[in-house]
This record gives sequence, structure tokens and C-alpha cells, in this order.
Amino acid sequence: MKFIPIDYDQVEEISKRDLAFIKQQKELADFVPQWATMEAFADVIKRKQQHQVDRKLLSDTLTSQYQGVTTTAAVKDNIKALADDQTFTIITAHQPSLFTGPLYYFYKICSVINLTKQLHKAYPAYRFVPVFISGGEDHDFEEINHLHLYGKDIVWDRESHGPVGRLSTDGLPELVAEIKEILGTSEHAERIVSLLSSSLSKADQYSDVNFHLINELFQEYGLVYANMDSAAYKRQLIPIIKDELQHQSSFHIVSQTLEAMDALGLKNQASPREINLFYLKDNIRERIIQEGDRYLVNNTELSFSTAEMMKLVDQSPELFSPNVLLRPLYQEIIFPNLAYIGGGGEIAYWTERAAQFEHYKIPFPLLIRRNSALQVNRANVKQIGKTKYGFTDFIKPDQSLINDFLEVHVSEDIDLTDYRTQLTAMFDEIAAKAAQIQDPLSKLVLAESAKQLKSIDHIEAKLKKALKSKNETDITRLTSIRAKLFPSGGLQERYDNFMMYYAQHGQVWIEELVEHLDPLNGAFLMVVDE
Repeated sequence: MKFIPIDYDQVEEISKRDLAFIKQQKELADFVPQWATMEAFADVIKRKQQHQVDRKLLSDTLTSQYQGVTTTAAVKDNIKALADDQTFTIITAHQPSLFTGPLYYFYKICSVINLTKQLHKAYPAYRFVPVFISGGEDHDFEEINHLHLYGKDIVWDRESHGPVGRLSTDGLPELVAEIKEILGTSEHAERIVSLLSSSLSKADQYSDVNFHLINELFQEYGLVYANMDSAAYKRQLIPIIKDELQHQSSFHIVSQTLEAMDALGLKNQASPREINLFYLKDNIRERIIQEGDRYLVNNTELSFSTAEMMKLVDQSPELFSPNVLLRPLYQEIIFPNLAYIGGGGEIAYWTERAAQFEHYKIPFPLLIRRNSALQVNRANVKQIGKTKYGFTDFIKPDQSLINDFLEVHVSEDIDLTDYRTQLTAMFDEIAAKAAQIQDPLSKLVLAESAKQLKSIDHIEAKLKKALKSKNETDITRLTSIRAKLFPSGGLQERYDNFMMYYAQHGQVWIEELVEHLDPLNGAFLMVVDE
């Protein structure tokens, strides 16, 4: 595979807020305590050493979560090493999307592994562990119940209540059979199906499926997979839970940050609630709301006094689930973490959290935008070879491709700019003469000029449309290629599933991504099959 770097600002699908972070624009400086560089890790290590986490609890809980799981010595050693104060983590996270869901699930993991490898070389006195956190407490089933494979929608259609990670695996074997039919019988396709089937057979609940799948695919790199739906972890969160219930500190702090960002034209990513906690039990994950001196659980009959609620926090903190506003805090009090690697949306809501971290005296991690990538498979390469364009030309949006084609490869001259210039000059001259006769007449002339210029615009559009029709075959090929690279008009990484590419290349595909997805080198990568 060939990896071609592309500047992010050439990719129209990257949002302005995302690009502002990637380019380290000055308006974000007040919200990012420190920009990520290899040298910056020295400062972050010192700050993290001064803020101790319960390493024994972390190592013991992870050991328990891996109980009965066959994995490598690299994973076991990393879990054990987390008990040592010279070991630190680099974290990424995602919801337990169906069989990993979109491609960027893999790009996150590969970026984290790549960075830990670099850190081992740059800071040999320390150990760095790549960690993937699964957000199994989320209850938005519609976000995780589907994937896209060769343009086909694979949908897990079932009723869902409460946290998705606790769902049973009913209905998933049928989806594996559907995937098997689509992937075919190549060596790598059969391995995928085998991995899916074995992951299902080992899973007690839905959150375990991706756990086993990711372990199989990344265990050689020592990747540690963590499930935060843990009573042991939640006990560490008790002080923040109580503060959230009694004082709503996060609401007030983050609201002020969002106002400051809004004043700078930065679009807000996540709106805070007065209480950013859910009540979590069995098949329930519902918001906690305060009404007067009572705490209510939305859509239930549950109601607690302040004393009852504080007692519940002390006795059963596992019944409380942080929302997106508190999850970063939860993560950072559990792990000896130095950096968080995420996509544009995730980084945006992390940049809204610095003052919140300062309030709780928790070190803020370095924020690193994960690598984005665009896969150009052999079929795409063959089709592009039939055009007069290179691979990177297809980063341009459809209309730009069409306009370039018409301007460069069509002999007819359809640029009427010279005629507009001549017309404008002629009417300006007439307007000047009219003004000498009677001033209002000049305005009449200029109004007529505007009408004529619009007519030329209309004529030019008609000519381009005619040329487009005349060259429909070539243009259709161009737009068809781009539609495959940008499915549904969006980034491929947010649509395609990894199985399409693993079925073609096998484990080599992951090895290549781990080698080339360097999150400190901010480039959008086009991955071309050679």
C-alpha cells in the first residue's frame, strides 16, 4: 500500500471547527492548555506523576475483565505494568459499534499504537500502554446497530432498552451469516467470519463481542481494552458524582466556556445539563433530574431525597453513569493517562473541558486529532487509471472535478469572463455620459448592466450544461469514482466497515495502518493499493 499525505484543508468534508484544531488556530489557544508535540510529553508526565491514580485498582480491574480471555504476553504485561508509577497510558475510545462499525474505529486504535511506539523510543525510562475504552454504558442503540459493507446496510434489528453494552447477543449470529454471504470465500474473508463467530461464542453480553474481536486483531501490539461499566471504577468517581448532584459545578463551568467560545465564533459541541448523570440499573439508563428538594429518574417513578441520594452514591456508585460532559473526568481519574486521541467531534468537546478539569484539580491530557484516511482499493485504482486524473484529484468535490474536466479536457471555450469585462466597461462608459445629461439616468444604465451580466451568467451555465451532456460518459466515470471514495457524500471513514479491506489484505492491512498512522504528523492520508 502507498500512503499519500494530503493537507486537511484540501478536504471539503472536514469541518471548520475540526480544521481550527488541526491548524492550531489562535482562537482555540485559550481552550487547549498545551498543544501536542513529542517534547510536550515531558511536561505532561511530570503533571501526571503529581496526580496519583489508584494503579492497583486499575491493574486488578483490568486483570478481572481479562479473566478467561486468551491473549498475548504483551497485553498481560501491559496490564501488570499499569501498577507501576513509571507506566502511562495513551487512550482512545468509542461506542461498541456493530462489529466495530465505521473505519475510523480502527484508525483510532492504530493511531494510539503508533504513538506509544514513538514514545517508547523518545522516553525509554517510561512505559506507555495503548488503551481502547469501550463506551458500553451509552443507550443510543440507533447509533451502534448498523454497519455498511460494499454499499449494503447490515442492521441489527431488535428492541433495546438501557445500556447497549448489557444487551444480549440475540440476532447477531444471523448477521454473521449475512456478512459471510457478502464477503465470499477468500482466505481473509473466512478468517473474518471465523473471528466474528468465535467472538460471539465467547460473549456473555454485547459489550464482550468487540472486546474479543479487537483482542484477536490487536493483541500482538499489547492493546488493552477497557470497559468502564465497572463498580470498582465508579467508586473513584464518588466525589464528582456528589458534587454534580449537589452543586452542578460542571454545568456552570462549561456553560461559561461555551459562551466564551460562542463569542469567538466557535460552534459548541455538547450542551451541558444541570445534572450530567444517568441512573443506571438493569435495562434502565435515564437522566437524573432535580425538582425542588427531590431527585427524580426520568421516565420512572423513582424519587430520592438529598439524604437518600447521597447514601445511594456511597453504597452503590455503579448505579450512576456519566454523560458526555463527565466521561472525560471519569476516564482521567482512573488511568495514568497522558493523551487522548479522537476524531474532530470528540476533540471539539474535549476543548470545552479545560476549566472543568482545573476545577477538579485533574491534569488535562494532551489532545491529539486521530489520523483520517481514505482507502483507494484496486478496483478504484483501475477506474482512476481510465481517467486523465491522479489519485489526489478525487479529493475535490464533484462540481470541482466536473468544472476542471470541462476547462482542461474540452476544447470549446465556455469562459465568458472577457465578455463580462467588455460589457461592464461599455455600460460604465454609457453611465458616465448619462450622468452628465441627468444623474438619475446613470442608475438606470447600471441597472440594465446588472441585468445583462445576469444574462451572460445564464448563458454560460447553459453552455456548461450542454458540454456536460456532450461529455456525459467521462463525467459519469469521474463522479462514480468519487462516490465510491466518498460514500453518501461524506468521509469514507465514517461509512465503510473494516471488513471490506481486511478481506482483501488480511492482517497486513492493520500492520500498514499501525506503521503509517502517525497522529503527531497531521496529514489526511490517501491509502492506495499498489
